[in-house]
Amino acid sequence: MSTVERIQEKRLVKRRIKFKKIAMYALTAVSFVALFFLLRQPWFAFGTVYITGTERLSRQEILALTGLKEPVNLIILDKANVEHILTNDLRIKKAAVSYELPNILRIDILEEAPFFYIKTSYGFAGVRSDGKLMSAGKNIKDALAPVLTGVSIGNTFVGDTVSTKEINYFRDFLTTAGTEARGKIAEIHINSSGKAKIFDLSGVPYIIGDLTEAGKKSMTFSAIVKEINEKNLAVEFADLSYSKPYIKIKKQS
Repeated sequence: MSTVERIQEKRLVKRRIKFKKIAMYALTAVSFVALFFLLRQPWFAFGTVYITGTERLSRQEILALTGLKEPVNLIILDKANVEHILTNDLRIKKAAVSYELPNILRIDILEEAPFFYIKTSYGFAGVRSDGKLMSAGKNIKDALAPVLTGVSIGNTFVGDTVSTKEINYFRDFLTTAGTEARGKIAEIHINSSGKAKIFDLSGVPYIIGDLTEAGKKSMTFSAIVKEINEKNLAVEFADLSYSKPYIKIKKQS
């Protein structure tokens, strides 16, 4: 073989090697692209949704709210968007979305509880502590919070903020009273003269008097409720409308 032929042979071998490398790189790139599109197809789903922390919201409501359908494609799932949707729902105080091996989408939820219920033109609304309406319906489905009666907010909708003089006094009272005392209240009624009366879960009335003084009397109410519970007193009524509260004990039969 002449020198020229040997040089041509070497060049041919180099071209073949170069071509094989290019072909291999191209095949690898095509394979990655094909795998990328394959994994991102909606039908390529293998994930399970695990939800914790819900009592009032059902699993079906959470899935419908987030648009998740099982099995879930964890490859194309936008975890941040799911969290955004959940935390912007007025019924949810906090939400965290994470992955767990091998194929679990975990959603941890802290629900927002109604601070009180109030009458509307179409039924009752659940109101958060910040004054926003978080739920609405014809009836109250549970006894999670006190009911404010004698006041109506008319034609309002979920997401609206309610703020009237009476409601603000009432909210201040509930906030200052504390969780334990608030949990004993079934109803607060405000009459046309602006006088307030509380009924506890057993129906015992607590006369508050002028609603504008309610905030100042919330700590007194809290202390009375605590004393009644600790001493297991059978109370007929309690009057907080005076500077010195009066508690009437039921007569023993």
